Amino acid sequence: MSNPIVEKRRLGVIALLAAALVVGPSIGAQAAMSRGGPSHEGVYASFTEHEVRVANGDDTLAATVLVPEGAGPFPGVVLVHGSHQATRAMWPYRLHAEFLARGGIAVAIYDKRGAGASTGNYRESESFDLLAKDAEVVHAVLRRTARVDSARVGLWGRSQGGWVVARAAAREPSVAFLALIVGGGVTGREQNIFARQMQLRNGGAAEATIERVTGVWDALWKYMATGRDRDRAVREVAALRAEPWFGQVAETMAGLRRDGTLPDSAWVVANARTELTFFTVVHPFDPVPFVRDADIPVLGVFGGADNLTPAQRSVERLEPALRSRRQRGSRLVVFPGADHMLCAAQPGGGMQAGCDFVPGYEELVRDWILDRMRPRD
Repeated sequence: MSNPIVEKRRLGVIALLAAALVVGPSIGAQAAMSRGGPSHEGVYASFTEHEVRVANGDDTLAATVLVPEGAGPFPGVVLVHGSHQATRAMWPYRLHAEFLARGGIAVAIYDKRGAGASTGNYRESESFDLLAKDAEVVHAVLRRTARVDSARVGLWGRSQGGWVVARAAAREPSVAFLALIVGGGVTGREQNIFARQMQLRNGGAAEATIERVTGVWDALWKYMATGRDRDRAVREVAALRAEPWFGQVAETMAGLRRDGTLPDSAWVVANARTELTFFTVVHPFDPVPFVRDADIPVLGVFGGADNLTPAQRSVERLEPALRSRRQRGSRLVVFPGADHMLCAAQPGGGMQAGCDFVPGYEELVRDWILDRMRPRD
């Protein structure tokens, strides 16, 4: 059994991550969206699309299916949203759908439950199970679509969508592959701590300050998740509030009321599965065991300059989970200069929706799916 390839892509530089040695394209200043000549044969210039409505229990998801023109059958992929209230028309979902369909891959995109024309409420689930089930039912529709090979349809998840597709793939054996895009490698708590630490770091906070604030987050968030040890959380927050620079870090104190106080224990316990799912559901969720249990090929793509998802930590956690024989061909790729949008990172950690992807990203996703999902003889 071979380990997956772990890559750090840079022009003319061979970089070693884990046990793999690979050369890749550069990440420089922001460039035009990569539309150059395809590196894979069989790229299609056009596609057809149609609207579908997909039921999941009492709720209905509005979806669009894009299929390349030609005889097929084609591999396929369902695109799954991050944590925001997303629609299929939003960047980057529609953009991905089009470049993948032009590349010979059928695609399904849908409005997240509670967004656009989809019914339901994406915050109502006590876990990621409901969102994963949404991905599964759209996946089933794409598998039944004419000119699509039902045995070669996978899931693509961006950011928190990486957690959702990992959960879905572990439960649904017909999922052929996973594409984890800037997500799916760390727990919710790890991701939240990293993002807030980067927020402070980009704001000029000293490392000693960041370390101290992280300790306060630990006390505060444990209390918000359990309702226990309120006294410790109150003491930690009070000590930090006495610092002259507290105002610079106050907005990172998720869980505090607007007046700076903590809710009482009874309220925390009563609202554990409603108001506080960020601490009780998102924080403890770990996608990696689901990736391992799915036991299918995985493409993981991360931005080395991502201020929301820790790229290196994600690779370190995913690599040992991708060692089975069925996972051969898995790849973990880091674009060093890319942010959470997989665009060229901006000074100060800012991001811009609708930016141009870093060179090589589109080709990587398209070609990996086509190469891994070649028709069987």
